[in-house]
Amino acid sequence: MIRIIMFLSVFIASGVTHAAKIEAGFGIEIMAVNGKKVKKSYLGDESNLDFSIGTHQVVFRYGALLLESNTDRAFKSKPYIVDLDLQGDTKIELEKRFRRVAEADAYFSRTPTWIITTNNTERKVNDAILLPGNDGFNPYSDIEAAIAGYNLENGVDISDSVAKSEVAKAQQLASESTIKTAAAVGAGTAVAVSAADAGQSVGNLEQLIKSYSSANAEERKAFRLWLLEQDLN
Repeated sequence: MIRIIMFLSVFIASGVTHAAKIEAGFGIEIMAVNGKKVKKSYLGDESNLDFSIGTHQVVFRYGALLLESNTDRAFKSKPYIVDLDLQGDTKIELEKRFRRVAEADAYFSRTPTWIITTNNTERKVNDAILLPGNDGFNPYSDIEAAIAGYNLENGVDISDSVAKSEVAKAQQLASESTIKTAAAVGAGTAVAVSAADAGQSVGNLEQLIKSYSSANAEERKAFRLWLLEQDLN
């Protein structure tokens, strides 16, 4: 009975999500997160990216088609770095909009102001760090190398950011309200499985299969009956 309750709790825990979206506002290109280049789709749409709750190093830039001598020209700023403490869906925007290249050039000649919105709360960021590029004609063609060079020179440990986010995720999982589940074993026993216990084996289908395989015939039958009852409800 204990084994069947365990893999039921794992199965239910697998449906619990602990993620936040990073959304790119108008003209914003998210280039990398935690040192890894963001892959673009054929539609060029990376405007919504899911990441775990916690701290992430995000590299982004502004780009748009702007007028220069009455002709459209693609303008792109240099990339900037911020450490985002994701506690909910977060949107990155630039404070200003431009019509002409000269306006954008003038604006980015000084420190830009970015608007970070999380859970409908805005804050202005004036201390985003300009990412130094690699040597050569196109200094940002290998964005991962540029980020790695910056992190190495400044003693930034990306793995630490990832680790902190995983710790934060585990803390959130442990602090959530108790998950209620029932296993139809014999006359039926209601078991409360805490989120902290479920968090020890976060939504792992492979472990669920392994637990089912190790159960005896009576436990497997009880589990199948329980699943059938869920479908009928």
